[in-house]
Amino acid sequence: MMKGYKELMLSNLVDNIYIVTITDEVMQQIADALRCKLSTVTSGSKWILYSGESTKDGFICSISGSNFTIRQYINGVEQTGTNKPAMVVNQNMNGNNAKNFRLRYANGKNGATFFVFISDTMTSGTQLSFLISTATLQDKSNIGVYGYIGSNYKFWIDGGETYNLYGEETYGYADDYVVMTVIPLPGKNTVINGLYRCLINKNQEDRYVFSIDAKKYLACDDQTGYGKCVIELDDNMLA
Repeated sequence: MMKGYKELMLSNLVDNIYIVTITDEVMQQIADALRCKLSTVTSGSKWILYSGESTKDGFICSISGSNFTIRQYINGVEQTGTNKPAMVVNQNMNGNNAKNFRLRYANGKNGATFFVFISDTMTSGTQLSFLISTATLQDKSNIGVYGYIGSNYKFWIDGGETYNLYGEETYGYADDYVVMTVIPLPGKNTVINGLYRCLINKNQEDRYVFSIDAKKYLACDDQTGYGKCVIELDDNMLA
């Protein structure tokens, strides 16, 4: 079965202890895998992953003590509250909890990418629930679009505007019923590049790959009873 995603390993076994290694060079590898940009705030300890022209919005990654953390970054402010949706991971950088800590990602066509940071010991938060993409404005410029897919869908864009996209009900379960639409950005007269809203009539509790007209798509999360977010897989994901 095609997985539809790839992984970048970020930990190594050293003297029977798993060690997570995050450096400027490793963060650049992460940015390259996600096809986004990287801004180094503090060499060796703090970085911003972003896709537009602004470094004030995206995901902020940092090392503090023995933890690696990635969080939502909106209009230059790191979102640190416990109820913030995009606290992707607060990962201990050594020990059994760091076993096979890795970036899992799926590149879509037209620029959208799903990703998540996981390890073998994580029991939740392992779905491809995080998004980096762009939107093309009427003047042909691109802005960054970022998202988190959970019980509903939360997006933020360059400039700090935020949006919620709520789920839809499904209609029973069958593999051959899919309704797919683009996702507009209110007030911007544009849509999110490469990302689709999809009602999938299938009782499936995890992401999966499906085909429409010989094109391969990947649903990103573990929602049942909601419309999923979907990308058309880039060719480099099909091997």
